[in-house]
Amino acid sequence: MNQRTLPTQPMTAVHTVTLGPLTYANFDAVLALKVKPEQTAFVASNENTLAKAYLEPDKVQLRVIYAGESPVGFMAYWCDPAAAAFHLLRFMLGSQHQGQGYGQRAVSIWLDELSATHGDIRVTLYYAAGLGSPQPFYAKAGFCDTGEKDGEEYIMALQLSATGAQGN
Repeated sequence: MNQRTLPTQPMTAVHTVTLGPLTYANFDAVLALKVKPEQTAFVASNENTLAKAYLEPDKVQLRVIYAGESPVGFMAYWCDPAAAAFHLLRFMLGSQHQGQGYGQRAVSIWLDELSATHGDIRVTLYYAAGLGSPQPFYAKAGFCDTGEKDGEEYIMALQLSATGAQGN
């Protein structure tokens, strides 16, 4: 069973990582962020994510990942607090910002925010298998494979509580 722990700021990270809202001021910078070419099969474009968020404005939350003052990534998650259900829809870091610890730190901050705000909840995500799959990244963040699939995508989950998190 995985135990999620808050990672320290990595030595390679030059800037403090924070999460913020999508605004007019950062909109163009977020749209300009692109993953590495070999990762495009594993994550939808930011434009696709924005379109889906528009269709479910009461359920989909958007967050911009910052390193210092600069947007370096983007994430979207679906939430139904009444059902204690949260699902990471998209997570991406611009190709030039990967490998610096920003992604793991951003996921950790997000999970801590969810836990502090909503208490005992289950967070899920889907991933596609293959060379370059994000599965190891999510496993490092504490998510565990559930053994279930949705179509061709595998499901990972993490149970959060006020006393800590454990994968399931």
